[in-house]
Amino acid sequence: MVKTLLLGVVAATWVTGMVSKGPRLIVGPDQVTVSDLTVGGRVAWVYAMREIKDLVRTLEQTAIVDTDYDEDGAISLSFPDGVITNSVFVGVDLETGQFASATPTGSMAEGQPLPPGTIVRTSADHYDQLRLWSRQSRIVVMRQFVGAWTMHAADGGLMDLDGGCDGVTIVSVDDFLPLTTRIIPIETIQVDDVVVLIDLETLEYTTVKISAGDFPPSLIPTDPK
Repeated sequence: MVKTLLLGVVAATWVTGMVSKGPRLIVGPDQVTVSDLTVGGRVAWVYAMREIKDLVRTLEQTAIVDTDYDEDGAISLSFPDGVITNSVFVGVDLETGQFASATPTGSMAEGQPLPPGTIVRTSADHYDQLRLWSRQSRIVVMRQFVGAWTMHAADGGLMDLDGGCDGVTIVSVDDFLPLTTRIIPIETIQVDDVVVLIDLETLEYTTVKISAGDFPPSLIPTDPK
């Protein structure tokens, strides 16, 4: 199935992305396809594209959930004006929790591990905040069989719990918006949740399935810097 997005962008080089034991993601000149999905299942798309042209900086970023209605195990996004070179795409199979990511050749986007201290514990066995070392971020949390939630957060913005422009953004999962029709709150980050973080300025990104080792041992997160 192909979904068309009417965006003003320029062409990028064809490239195959990294795979996590399941979905396969390919970025073409004007189309991005994630395949080897659960037939008839749902995929969560997360992507960001940015460029500077004629001294004007543009940014296109979003998170959506789509369904494999034609049951061919693949879903595509079509960009009639081409895919921007500086971009990153992530596709997550919501039925299996498996994911794939890809960037066009020449993109500044780089994959990064989850920094220690990203998940913040606020009470016993309750991990309901994320700490980010970026000025502007797209965040998505996906839970197998349940759904996905997202937030666009800025350092010092309304969603930043510390309120200051200090290079650190702290957000609560209670403020995330659902991407699916089932409006279920996250309440806390759980083992096997898939978390996608994209720094919208540098395009550095993290896609990780949360394990027990990602949770902090204390109430105070550590700064990776």
